[in-house]
Amino acid sequence: MAAPLTEHWWLRSYFDRVRLQVADGPNAWGHTYGTDALYHWASGAYAGVGINHTRMNVQRNPMVRGSLGYRFTLRELFHLINFN
Repeated sequence: MAAPLTEHWWLRSYFDRVRLQVADGPNAWGHTYGTDALYHWASGAYAGVGINHTRMNVQRNPMVRGSLGYRFTLRELFHLINFN
């Protein structure tokens, strides 16, 4: 979920269930959640920094994470794909 704070600054939060498959060991289940502060440029690009918490079985690890991306609409995507 993302919420705008200003025209350029957004706050994004997330929660994901995670399954880790290990080749020579037991599988692990867990979750990850966190919050990011994102800065959006008019071009559609964004960058951000946030805090993430991951838990797999009994292992718990908080960490800082960085994000880089580009935001576009589906209309822009289909405009780039030529169906002819």
